[in-house]
Amino acid sequence: MAEAMRTDSRRTELEPIDTSEALLVSAFRAHPVLASFDRLARSQVLTIALQRRFVSHAFTPLYDVAIDCVSDPPTKRCLREILREEYMPYERPTHREDLVQDLMTMGATWEQIVTIGPTAQTSMMIADMFAALRKQEERALFEIKVLSFLRFAGEVLVAEEYQLMWPRFCTLGLAAPGSTVGTPSAFYHPHMQHDAVTFRFSEHNRMLSRQSHSDQLTELLRCRIENKAGIACCLESVRRAAQLKAGFYDQFVESAVAGSEAQPTRG
Repeated sequence: MAEAMRTDSRRTELEPIDTSEALLVSAFRAHPVLASFDRLARSQVLTIALQRRFVSHAFTPLYDVAIDCVSDPPTKRCLREILREEYMPYERPTHREDLVQDLMTMGATWEQIVTIGPTAQTSMMIADMFAALRKQEERALFEIKVLSFLRFAGEVLVAEEYQLMWPRFCTLGLAAPGSTVGTPSAFYHPHMQHDAVTFRFSEHNRMLSRQSHSDQLTELLRCRIENKAGIACCLESVRRAAQLKAGFYDQFVESAVAGSEAQPTRG
């Protein structure tokens, strides 16, 4: 009985995080660019995806910074494992190479990939993500901030992005692994799967071997968030992550909305 009461109390304490995240995800999915993604022309899709590639490149150094920010060995080990998935096994292409493969399947050229650089807006967004990991509070709250930001910006919202983009990607030649039509996606589809949330903060799941990256970070945060200050820190961090991620897509609003309204013939 006492254990059940403690579980119920813990669930109640953490529910505000679930509620806030659900609202942030809903608002993010309603962004004009993401909401109209399936109606964009191939050229618009590739323009966005080629810029989004630079955000993906920031994933590994963000994890490197986060590893330096946390103190306990189990957390460092978890972050290392997620980071090393980007490059293992060593005999196969890295995730960065997988991304290029998917882009070229959809029609991007090698010349575009090696010539196009990040826009000012993309570069600023990436710089702001690193700035979000700077220490401004006591250590316990700092670690909550770092893990909350990393989880929401680098895992939760990534899965949401790719889920919204996936139907359009399929029309450009990508397919789920095992499909007999199209080219199996080496990057987008796997990340859409292993970054997604499968259980909420207020739920309890210690089956780490069956958890997504988001879930693994949720467990790490559950062990740290012990009071209202921790909850407030987490909430502020996920709000910041959502703001920055949406800001990346703001640079494409005008062209995306115009293209969607014109409903061009899609290539």
